[in-house]
Amino acid sequence: MIPNAEQLRAISQMTRGDLGEIRFPVLLHALAVHKRTVVLSMERRQLKKEIIMENGIPVDCHSNLLQDTLGKFLVARGAINDAQNQETLSKSATTGKPFTDIIVADGLVNASELYKILQQNLAKKLLDAFSWRSGTFQVSTDLPPVDSPLKVRAPQLVLTGISKFAPEDEIAAEIEALRGEKKILINPRPPFPLKELRLSKDHKEIVGLVSVGKTLDELEAESGLEKARVLRALYALAVISVALPEDWLSTVDALPDMDFAFGVEEEVVNGTETRPPGERAAPAIATAVLAAEKTMTSQDIETLRNELMEAYLRYRKQDAFDLLGIEEKATREQVEKGYLEFSERFAPWKFDQPGLENFTDKARDLFIAGGQAFGELCNPETRNSLIGRRGSAFAKHQAIPEEARNAFTIKSNLLDSETQFKKGIKLMKAGQYADALEQLQFAHDYEPQNSVYRAELAFCRYRKDPEIEKAGALQELQETVRIDPECGLALCYAGMIFGEAGEFGAAEPRLQKAIKLMKPDRRPIDALRQFKAAEREQPKKKRRFF
Repeated sequence: MIPNAEQLRAISQMTRGDLGEIRFPVLLHALAVHKRTVVLSMERRQLKKEIIMENGIPVDCHSNLLQDTLGKFLVARGAINDAQNQETLSKSATTGKPFTDIIVADGLVNASELYKILQQNLAKKLLDAFSWRSGTFQVSTDLPPVDSPLKVRAPQLVLTGISKFAPEDEIAAEIEALRGEKKILINPRPPFPLKELRLSKDHKEIVGLVSVGKTLDELEAESGLEKARVLRALYALAVISVALPEDWLSTVDALPDMDFAFGVEEEVVNGTETRPPGERAAPAIATAVLAAEKTMTSQDIETLRNELMEAYLRYRKQDAFDLLGIEEKATREQVEKGYLEFSERFAPWKFDQPGLENFTDKARDLFIAGGQAFGELCNPETRNSLIGRRGSAFAKHQAIPEEARNAFTIKSNLLDSETQFKKGIKLMKAGQYADALEQLQFAHDYEPQNSVYRAELAFCRYRKDPEIEKAGALQELQETVRIDPECGLALCYAGMIFGEAGEFGAAEPRLQKAIKLMKPDRRPIDALRQFKAAEREQPKKKRRFF
């Protein structure tokens, strides 16, 4: 579906639905455009996801997949090993401290590295949902406590998700709605600042053409891109309301609740500096501090960056006392001192300098949180209420038997894609292709971004019935390489399928690429040698070698 303004509004108000009818990219975009604060719960077979959105921004995502847990993600990225993951989990269960606090305190990763990993983990969990073609969803305004400081830009996420994972047949079917004599134009009032998007070369090419108005046929003829790439790029831009048919643009004005304004860049006009509305110039004292801090060394900058990120990763998990670092019995003067020290450490203007400019927004969030904490502690009623909640939480933790806290073992019903995959490979090697397919399909469903899982699944289908499944397997392997050009296994299997069909001209270049990508794996080398030997045989025979 390429939604118009009316459909976006209707979708944003849905409380439940079918993901086969309302695809995840459209649903996410509708919730983002209308700035909904909700929990989006999705289910497909055994897999479950819960996406938490604040004002249309995804800030957290939970699933019942083991590989989505932070510990497993860190191990997969090589940031920690299995033993360190288990030890950290045990410490977290014993002390009640968050997993993230422990790995930073133990020096396994620093705060800046952890923040990047958390962002990558969240993005992976969200991008997985772009492969869902079926399932159900529910939207609830009953949010759990949110302690995640993360933020993902929904328009960029949708653009990336469609560009990588939308299937060709879905794109071809949906894009036909734009074919005809009507021109496709750039939306003059998109629902977000267009300059915030990181556009690929294909997207930039399409944006340049539709900025002057083009029909779909003209885009295909004039872009210089393959037809499939034109349709994919245009479909992504259309779903996020950037490129629309000319007869749709008149409906933009019917959405007064949407923030369509382009971002305002700072500039100097007639000697007067202009800023975005609501943003005040830094006070004179801040300017003086900033000037002094421009002499900071690279080590000073790194230290300040890590100090900021440590505080930023924790601040939504902390109450007012913990955030300002003061005791419950602190006097008014001590509260004021704690707040002043906190606000001085994280004043946003301290970070408006080379090496730190990307952290200004995080400093601003901390600065505001510090002010809110100060206000809460200066009010006797809210302060006493907070003290009561802290006492209840402490008593609840103490009620857990000591032996239970110290005897930590992981017991969960999380789905494990790696175990399913290993079972599938074992069955495939034994020639039990039907049973192997079931296991490999589960593994691929759980981790759709894993190109190895996808390649093994396609090749297993081919092995089960070479005559019937050849074309489908080759198409799936080609799609795997499009998504992940570094997947040598997909190239290897495609080469083997072509070779077994006697199509040596198609097999050889794929196997040659696979040899480079799969070192030291000898499978593509051995396959190429056998096919070359077979090619020299007379008469050439179509045969199965593996």
